Amino acid sequence: PGVNSQELMNKLRESQPSAEFYALCLRTVQAPDDAANNAGFDGFLFKPFDRAQLLSILRSQQGPRYVLATKDNILRALPATEKSGEQKGYYQRLADLLGPAIEELASDGYEQALLDFQSLPSSGLLAAFIVNTVNAIQLLGMTPVIIGGTDVGLVLHQNAALSGVAFFPSVDEAVGANDG
Repeated sequence: PGVNSQELMNKLRESQPSAEFYALCLRTVQAPDDAANNAGFDGFLFKPFDRAQLLSILRSQQGPRYVLATKDNILRALPATEKSGEQKGYYQRLADLLGPAIEELASDGYEQALLDFQSLPSSGLLAAFIVNTVNAIQLLGMTPVIIGGTDVGLVLHQNAALSGVAFFPSVDEAVGANDG
């Protein structure tokens, strides 16, 4: 009582940053997916509940939620299991895990963080995600090295904040360049 759903979601997200939050929308709401996303929710449910929609959301939560693998100073984004257009949760979970992983690399004394982003899905979130990750690495005094496909390379090429960041199409090439 006394708190609207968006305020409640924002408070809960502070303590549960990787949790997903769904807005309840009346069936008369125009573009409920846009309204929910613009308000910061991960999705929406119609009210009264639609059994098929509820089951679809529950099934999507049963899939693998692992999105990051680490080995030495290589942080590898694992493939998204979300459907195209539903990748906000994936990027949020990955960001939640990357922060502590980057801090661990810095505390272990690594000078570079190799980011294997070959499996990142194409999304409007890609550029901001890469910029934020690179900034986090640089704030800890390390050098970021990005590994990725064409989409990732294009983001680096088009974004002035990422100029000078080393880019390689494969982990082997990045490791080989840094060994030599």
